Amino acid sequence: MYTVIAYYSGALVTGALELLAGVADSHVRVSGNDIYLGDLNQIIAYAALGKTITDAQISSPSLRRIALEDVGSVNQCAYDADHYPWEAIWKIESPRICDRNEALNFSVVGTIADTAYGIVLLADGPIVSVSGEIFTLGFTANLVSTMGMWTNGPITFEQTLPVGRYQVVGCDLFSTVAAKARAFRLVPIGESHRPGGFTRPLRTASGEDTRIQRMGSLGVWCEFDHLTPPTIDLLPGTTNVAADFDGVFDLIKVG
Repeated sequence: MYTVIAYYSGALVTGALELLAGVADSHVRVSGNDIYLGDLNQIIAYAALGKTITDAQISSPSLRRIALEDVGSVNQCAYDADHYPWEAIWKIESPRICDRNEALNFSVVGTIADTAYGIVLLADGPIVSVSGEIFTLGFTANLVSTMGMWTNGPITFEQTLPVGRYQVVGCDLFSTVAAKARAFRLVPIGESHRPGGFTRPLRTASGEDTRIQRMGSLGVWCEFDHLTPPTIDLLPGTTNVAADFDGVFDLIKVG
């Protein structure tokens, strides 16, 4: 089981590591720059994104016992660009373990005052891939989103699912107009975690390689009944965006 959290600043003070504010969230406790960890306390992936950032670091009291997590790759990207080649750091087989119930922080360095995001994926242990009869189903979503906030909305499947229960074992999300988002996550009915990943620009554009988010590589994200699919949270790259998104689910029918 894993979940996605995020940090944001709309106006970096330049020249040194600066703490990003935790993005307001309904499934974890957020207080200023602190996001408090529960049972999902192991870092399996992260990305630092901003137009001019040059360095980034993840910190918590327990990480200090050995060393804070220096982010080895930062992503300088213009939020309105149609193409934004950037990368996440993945640690799914060897996560960085934090103490339960402690606060996690994300800091970045920028060269000029600008916006920045820190995105972190948290799990309850190393990720175990799954296999089976996996099929891929397209969906669409239309969301009006605001910079620095998770925005929730429904999805619409492009085909009618037969009656039954399904496991989500992968997902990819594209903008239909330009690079309008940075991260997404699913909101399963009756579940407390928010599994997700990193978005891509236009389906035909180059950008982040999200194959690790597909075909069971991240295990089972969640389950749903054909009548109650998950909704989707979006973290935008531009402010007050009304945009359509195309996506695909990788699913296994289990009942």
